[in-house]
Amino acid sequence: MIRGTTVFWALLAIFAGVSMFVVKHQVRSLESDLQRLERAIVAEQEEIHVLAADWSNLNQPARLDGLGQRLLGLAPATAAQHTDFAGLRHTLESSYSDNTPDRKPPNGLRVDAAVQSGD
Repeated sequence: MIRGTTVFWALLAIFAGVSMFVVKHQVRSLESDLQRLERAIVAEQEEIHVLAADWSNLNQPARLDGLGQRLLGLAPATAAQHTDFAGLRHTLESSYSDNTPDRKPPNGLRVDAAVQSGD
């Protein structure tokens, strides 16, 4: 007859074998997920590298200066264009001497908002 300990050890060996098979399958699944994630990370890093190079190219000061002059008509500021807040208020008041309270300059600036501390 088969002894109880022999049955116990046989069942334990079968359980250990099945457990090893399940763990091995889980490990392979996790390794494939890890490899997929590593490939995705490398692809994202390459894309970030390309975007950084593109950003550097698009933000070259000489290029932006040329675009500003060509498309927007921008030019470097001259000394005559610089003023303080009092001069700005005087310029705005002389440009819009019409004292109607509803009238605003086309750029949306209010004369009383130009200088708050100069009053």
